[in-house]
Amino acid sequence: DNVVVDGSDLEGDNVVVDGNDLSSGSEVVGGNDTASIIDEVVTDCHDNWSDLKYAVEYRPLNHIGSLYFKICPNSTLDASSGPIVIDYDYVTVQCGNNGQKSDNCQIVGGFVHFHIVGKATEIELAGLRMSSSKGSSIIAASTKDATLKISD
Repeated sequence: DNVVVDGSDLEGDNVVVDGNDLSSGSEVVGGNDTASIIDEVVTDCHDNWSDLKYAVEYRPLNHIGSLYFKICPNSTLDASSGPIVIDYDYVTVQCGNNGQKSDNCQIVGGFVHFHIVGKATEIELAGLRMSSSKGSSIIAASTKDATLKISD
C-alpha cells in the first residue's frame, strides 16, 4: 500500500492525517478526497543555511498541517545570508531526527537567525545551538496569539 498526497507517492515517508499514521496504509489526499490536517516529517536534512531558508520560507503554498525541517547532525550553518522568516503556523526546525543538542547542529553568524512574524503559532526550534549573531538569534515580532517553543 502507499500514501498519495496531491498525486505524489509518499511511500516510506512519515505521514500523519488527523492523528492517524498513514505511513504504511493506503489513503488518497487531494483532488476530491481531502484531509483537514497533514503532518509531514521532511525526510531530508539540511547542512546549508540558504537551502534551509528556502525550504522553510517557500514551503508548498497549499500545504495544511505541520512541517518539520531537519538540520543534518554535526552541521554548522552560516546565517550570514539573512534570517529565516517564519510567518505561518506549525513549523518545527530541529537538529537531527530527534531535535537534540547532542546531534551538534550550530547556527552562526548573520544579524538574526530566525524572525517570527504575524500570528504564527506552534513554532518550535529544537536542539539548535545559536551563536555569534550580530543582533539577536531570534526576533519574535508577532501578535499576542503567536507561540514559540525552544527546546533542548
